[in-house]
Amino acid sequence: MKEKLLSMFIALLTMVCGANAKSFTTTLWEGTSENDAEINIEASKFSAAKSGDAIRVTFSFTSAGSMHLCYKTGINDDWSAKAFNGISEWPYYSDTNVTTATFVINATDLATLQSYGMYLYGFTSSTITKVEMTGEIPPAGETELLDADWTASWTAKIFAAQSGAKKGDVIRFSYNAPGSWSYFQFNILDAYGNADSFTNTATNVGTSIGTAADLYFDFEITNVSDMEKIQNEGFGIKGDNFTLTSVKLLTYADSYDAVSVTIGSDGIATFSSTKRLDFSGTGVTPYYVSAVATGTVTLTAATDACTWDYCGYILQGAEGTYDVPVTTSASYPSATYLKGTNNYECNLPREGEEDKYIYIFAKDGEDIGFYYLNGKNYTLAAHRAYLLTDSDIRPASGARVALNFDDGDPTAVVSVGESKQDNVYYNLNGMRVTNPSKGVYVVNGKKVIIK
Repeated sequence: MKEKLLSMFIALLTMVCGANAKSFTTTLWEGTSENDAEINIEASKFSAAKSGDAIRVTFSFTSAGSMHLCYKTGINDDWSAKAFNGISEWPYYSDTNVTTATFVINATDLATLQSYGMYLYGFTSSTITKVEMTGEIPPAGETELLDADWTASWTAKIFAAQSGAKKGDVIRFSYNAPGSWSYFQFNILDAYGNADSFTNTATNVGTSIGTAADLYFDFEITNVSDMEKIQNEGFGIKGDNFTLTSVKLLTYADSYDAVSVTIGSDGIATFSSTKRLDFSGTGVTPYYVSAVATGTVTLTAATDACTWDYCGYILQGAEGTYDVPVTTSASYPSATYLKGTNNYECNLPREGEEDKYIYIFAKDGEDIGFYYLNGKNYTLAAHRAYLLTDSDIRPASGARVALNFDDGDPTAVVSVGESKQDNVYYNLNGMRVTNPSKGVYVVNGKKVIIK
C-alpha cells in the first residue's frame, strides 16, 4: 500500500512540496550578448530586492563548446574596483542542454547589488539572452489557524470557515515528515461532513508525498468559487505519517474580496448577496424594484452601480461570469420589493410570508418577467431573488408581471440581453421581436405603432 501511494504521488512532490504559490519574476536585462560581451545592470534595478531572492540567467550555446558565467560587482565601470562577493561564482557549462543558471542573493550580496549594481559576462561560444530576478512576494499579513501540532494517522482535520479569506490569499501548511513517506490531501469543503471520510467535500485540490522534514504546501485562492467555499464552510486536510506544525492564512497587498456573478444567454438574472458589491466597470447594471403596479414592476438602476447586502436585485448585461469586487459603501434603496436568498437556497414561502404574494422570475417563450407562485414548497437557488408584495399585482389577462426599466428617461426602454441595433424591433418590455405584428414597439430608440 505504501509503495503504491508513493508511486502514485511522488511526481507531485516537486510541484507542491515547498513550492511557493505567490512569487514574482522581474526582467533585469534582455537582449543578445554573445561570447565575451559584458552586461552591466544598474543598482536601481535592485532597489526592491531582498535577501533570499534569486538571479536567473538564460543562455544558449552558439556552437559546440563551453561557457563561463561570472557575477561581479563594482563601482561604475572601473575594472579595478570590481571585486568578487558572495554571489560571484565561476560555474562552468559544457552541456548544451543546460540553458539557465540561478544564484540566490544573501544579505551581503543584497547590500552590494543595491549600492553598485551587477556586472555579468559569458564567453566561449555562448549567448546570454535574459537576466531575471525571482523571489517570493512577502505577505501583507498572516493569521495562524492551527492551535497545536497535529499528527495525521489516516485521519482528517477540519478548519472552520474563514470569513476574512480573499482572492489572492494563500493557505500555507507546514509539516514534518519522518523521512520515509507521507500522504497529504487538502480539500475545500462544500459543507461540513464526516471528518474522517471527508463526506460532502469538494474535489481534492492538492496531494503530496513528503520524504524529508520541514516541508510546506501552499494553496493560492485563485478563483472566487473556492474563496466563497472557504469563507462560508472552511477546508480540511487528511493523510498519514506527518505532523502538521503550522497552518497560516497569508494575505497580500493585491488580495481582494469578491463575489462570482453569472448571467445567462437572456442577458438578465436576479441576484442577491450578503455583501455589498461594486458593479462599475463590469458592464453589468444592477436594478432594484422601486415600485409595483398591476401588471408591471418598475426597475431603477442602483446608485453608483453598487448593491446593498442582503437585498435582491435584477442584473442586466452580456452573458458571462463576473468576479465583482466587494465595496464598503453603497446607497440603500429607498424601497425594494425583491427579497434575496443570499448564500443558501431557500424554500418559499419563508416563515411570515404565507399571507404575501410571491412571484418568481422566469421566462415563458420570449416573455421574461415575474410569475405568481402557485402552490407551496418552491425551492429557489442561492444568490437569487424573488418578488414579494402585499397585494396581488397580476394583470387581468396573462400571468406575467412585466418589467419597466426606469433609467431617468420616461420614454426609454432598455433592451433585455442585447444592444439596440438599427431597425431592430423591441416590445415595451425591452424584448427583441423578430416578426412584429400589431402593437407598440421601440425602433432606434423611438416608439412606433404598427396598426
